[in-house]
Amino acid sequence: MLLGRGGSDLSASLAAEAVDAELLDIWTDVDGVFTADPRLVPEARRIGTLSYEEAMELAHFGAKVLHPRTLAPVRGKAIPVRVLNSFRPGEPGTRVCARPDGAKGPRGLSILRGVALVDLAGPGLRGVPGVAARAFGALAARAISVILITQASSECAITLCVRTGDLREAHAALCAAFEAECLAGLMDPPALREGLAILSLVGDGMLHLTGLAGGFFGAIGEAGCNVVAIAQGSSERSISAVLCESEAPLALAAAHRRFFGTPEPLEVFLLGAGQVGRQFLLQLDKLRERHPDRAAALRLRAVATSRFQLLAPGGLDPVAALAALGTGGGPPDLPALVAFARDLGARHPVIVDCTSSQDLADAYPAFAAAGFHLVSASKKANSGPMPAYLALRAALAAGNRRFRYETNVGAGLPIIGPLRALQHGGDRILRLEGVLSGTLSFLFGRLEDDVPLSRAVREARDAGFTEPDPREDLSGLDVARKALILHREMGGTLELEAIPVEGALPPEVDARGTVEAFLERLAAFDAPVAARMRALKAEGRTLRYLATITPEGCRVGPVPVPLAHPLAAVRDGENALCFHTEAYDPHPMVVRGYGAGAAVTAAGVLADVLRIAAEVRP
Repeated sequence: MLLGRGGSDLSASLAAEAVDAELLDIWTDVDGVFTADPRLVPEARRIGTLSYEEAMELAHFGAKVLHPRTLAPVRGKAIPVRVLNSFRPGEPGTRVCARPDGAKGPRGLSILRGVALVDLAGPGLRGVPGVAARAFGALAARAISVILITQASSECAITLCVRTGDLREAHAALCAAFEAECLAGLMDPPALREGLAILSLVGDGMLHLTGLAGGFFGAIGEAGCNVVAIAQGSSERSISAVLCESEAPLALAAAHRRFFGTPEPLEVFLLGAGQVGRQFLLQLDKLRERHPDRAAALRLRAVATSRFQLLAPGGLDPVAALAALGTGGGPPDLPALVAFARDLGARHPVIVDCTSSQDLADAYPAFAAAGFHLVSASKKANSGPMPAYLALRAALAAGNRRFRYETNVGAGLPIIGPLRALQHGGDRILRLEGVLSGTLSFLFGRLEDDVPLSRAVREARDAGFTEPDPREDLSGLDVARKALILHREMGGTLELEAIPVEGALPPEVDARGTVEAFLERLAAFDAPVAARMRALKAEGRTLRYLATITPEGCRVGPVPVPLAHPLAAVRDGENALCFHTEAYDPHPMVVRGYGAGAAVTAAGVLADVLRIAAEVRP
């Protein structure tokens, strides 16, 4: 028998009962019954088989695939029901029957929205029989259905759950039923609470599994949601929690992770879409192709620049986000971004800072307090004033948030990670010594090749190694910031101003005026710099721009090193760091590689994001 579009699920069920059908197929627009609403929990899975009771409980508490009345006729004759997708007929769907195969225990979660509570309480009700019966009778007289009830054993407090649309009439009915008690002061006027939802965990045989209720309410609590009321039947086929409707999706996702093992994605909020930010988006897209399982751990939610902000509740495609940059989305608004993450219910949002903004770095503690993890390519926060440095760490610790900044020192070259590994392993750092600027690595390599100073600086600028104004790189301040970050990683408390910094140029160079005027004046120093390089070469040495860091302090500047020194061969934009430790002495451990460029830096940023994902996801 086939019922067309005019037939309902109930009429099909009645027909199946009448003819003693062997099977009832119900064709819908979904693949079957899921462990949760896929619109709220994208990781929800199709349930292969359900009992009639499980399916009815899920339907009663909000699952819309099957109505409880649909199952009543076929249940009496144990006629199996299949829920299938008319758009995907090849999918197996969900089978509902009397004795389903499969593990007992939690089978699904559902949310029933639009409910409210009525509280009956008062000292005069203690031990008085029949209070619940009078309440139910008053509501039944007005055809109001009670969805859920919780009651103290003494009957001094009863909470009834009804649909929001019935609340006013229910309130009037109960006020009339208990008018005498209220006037005598034996009972408080019925109290109302609106804007609620019921989250239910459903499954046959949950009675035989220890700790289910604790796990259910624990997951809701860990998500930061408050339970207003609870209900659990003796069969433990369903456990229900009443909570604020706005918190229900977050609680649902948390409970689903607890019972169905779906890991929570790391919600990525990218700030800055310059060269590094754009490369980050491209590499995030490539990750989906090469390592889809690792990409599944990340969900891009927002992209913002200094003039543009795009927030996407459903997530952003990295390539689409690139195409959308600057085309709309509104101006940047950091408070709105924080509010967006809160409304989204993201437990693990992460700010990815690919800017050079001091204001953004100053906002890191506020982001940590709002529940964000942090990944930063910017050195501003870690090389700023020590009180702000410590305040950020305190905010991160208070919220158990992560902060990753591997690219602060070596761009794509891992330096901070190996340093921490040595210290965590009990080794003692004696001294760090490194070439920490790709710009100055290139420049000093060209000087070693007998290229005049003025030409070498122009080559570095033209090759994109320097900032538009090369004096920013030549000052050595950027290297000093990196040295300070390493010093603080070793437990130091220096401020940037306390680090002796010698620039890459002779101190006699006049660095004032325009860039072109400055570059013209450099030619006057070509000869003395070339003479110094020749003299060092004759001595078996060369010149490298080094940062030297000890537990006591730092210094930055050009240093003559023997040609046999591990850093003498570092040039052409490479970075390197020598770890002189108790274990690595007299021969240091050396980390060396190409560390400059937007693509390399973006790769390091993405690696930091994936590290956090691996740490916080189950």
